[in-house]
Amino acid sequence: MPERESLVALLRGRAAAHGNRPAVGFTADPADPAAYEETTYGELDQTARRVAALLRRAGVAEGDRVLLLHPPGLGFPRGFTGCLYAGAIAVPAPMPDGYRRQRERLAGIARDARVSAVLTDRVTAEAVTAWARECGLPDLPVLAVDPDSLPPAGDWHEPRIGARTVAFLQYTSGSTSEPKGVVVDHGNVLANAEAFVGTVDVRQETRWGGWLPMYHDFGLIGLLITPLTLGSTTVLMSAATFLKRPYLWLRLMDAYDLQVSPAPNFAYDLCVQRVTDAQLEGLDLSRWTHAMNGSEPVRARTLTAFAERFAAAGLRADALTPGYGLAEATLCVSGAPSHLPPVITPVDAGALAEDVFRPAGPGTPPEAVRPLVSSGRLCPGVEVVAVDPDDGTVLPEGTIGELWVRGPSVARGYWEKEEQSALTFGAVTRDGRSGWLRTGDRGCRPTASCTSPGASRNS
Repeated sequence: MPERESLVALLRGRAAAHGNRPAVGFTADPADPAAYEETTYGELDQTARRVAALLRRAGVAEGDRVLLLHPPGLGFPRGFTGCLYAGAIAVPAPMPDGYRRQRERLAGIARDARVSAVLTDRVTAEAVTAWARECGLPDLPVLAVDPDSLPPAGDWHEPRIGARTVAFLQYTSGSTSEPKGVVVDHGNVLANAEAFVGTVDVRQETRWGGWLPMYHDFGLIGLLITPLTLGSTTVLMSAATFLKRPYLWLRLMDAYDLQVSPAPNFAYDLCVQRVTDAQLEGLDLSRWTHAMNGSEPVRARTLTAFAERFAAAGLRADALTPGYGLAEATLCVSGAPSHLPPVITPVDAGALAEDVFRPAGPGTPPEAVRPLVSSGRLCPGVEVVAVDPDDGTVLPEGTIGELWVRGPSVARGYWEKEEQSALTFGAVTRDGRSGWLRTGDRGCRPTASCTSPGASRNS
């Protein structure tokens, strides 16, 4: 199987080439070296084969959907790769919590995907089984990814996997009754990873890490899949740990010598607000080269405040790398390259209200200026146009409209939702160009970059 056809072939190649290299690490407390554990590429490959054998033993066939409900740790990387090795379709989702709405939404995902089994950890299997009974799925097999009791790797049988084989369903935020699962195939993932790498200037030696949940596309692609495709090391911590003590994200970057970490805009604001002067003492952020900011509108004031607050810890202003992406395009559409500071353009707020991107003149009063952040350069192979959504007219550069995206990482549609898929993934411009993804986001292309002054949807 050619290595570039599937994630499975690529991961098997990584294991053969450098099986002893750390692949994924996890720490429950970045301030405590004893709280760290990791798995190598060789171990991850072996465990994935064993998980795949477990799934096959439970009756999961190629193309069946498997719900992944793992607490923070190494369970998710093992379960996710195990699904891929089984030829099954992974369905990442958050663990059921105490809130009725979240549990109902999770049940809606399970029903919409028609999952054949659930993978979880040994310590959470009982709670997940209780949730399955509660939501009317008492016969759903709940399987624990427990390295001590999995079948031998020799029981694994390699499935038929190619670029068009579906790898996972990425469920987007939406109503409880109508969840939407983006269908992402192996070709989409590999194309997006290649585009990601080509945009932000990273290499195999680059070390990744952060706290984003694995059930979110920014975490799954930005913290797990892309580093694995490179053969790099990624170090994870839990989102709950970050939210309780934001400083520990920064400690993670320093203690584990990490260069790349993605997070949404609010995370950078939280660090500015809650990291104390005492916590800054002894912190070294000089090796953090890619502080990626995306998944929600990027604010100029956030970039400025974060750069100023942590300059004393060695953070360089050019480490701040805004980007734009969405689950329907697998993830990355555009991103800022390293070693260049973010491009922030003061624009005429009055013109912006009329959907025109116009840099503010020297005499423009401050109250009439709005700073906008460029989302960087387009990823290789990706096309973006700003369109009048009412009639499909492609707007001239500098005019704000709905962003439409086209390229090899655009997913094929929503799981078993043909009408919605056709509307979202099959857009045609007024001049007859087809195959566009309607993002629902507003922005413009003032140059070869992409600027999103706001969004018209929840993403």
